[in-house]
Amino acid sequence: MIYESSRTITSSRTQEWARRSADAVEPAWELSWWPGRRFTKEQARAAMEFTELLSGPRDQWGSEVERRVQEVAGELGTTVTEAVSILYRRRLERGES
Repeated sequence: MIYESSRTITSSRTQEWARRSADAVEPAWELSWWPGRRFTKEQARAAMEFTELLSGPRDQWGSEVERRVQEVAGELGTTVTEAVSILYRRRLERGES
């Protein structure tokens, strides 16, 4: 489940988060797993959805999940492969496998 406030977007399924930058210059949202880039609130929300979709077992993905993962990657201006790689490095940084 995704939780939103005016300053943060978090997930009950992942440790990742999005937060609104203090300077509030649009795009103003930062992602825990993609430092150095800024996103609109809609993109940040989609990025959190992306992390939740990827947190489930891939062998249980249906065509709808596959389509949505591709769609969100496009909204973020990346590919699924690149986004998964970034998320994987983030997990390794936290000591997760």
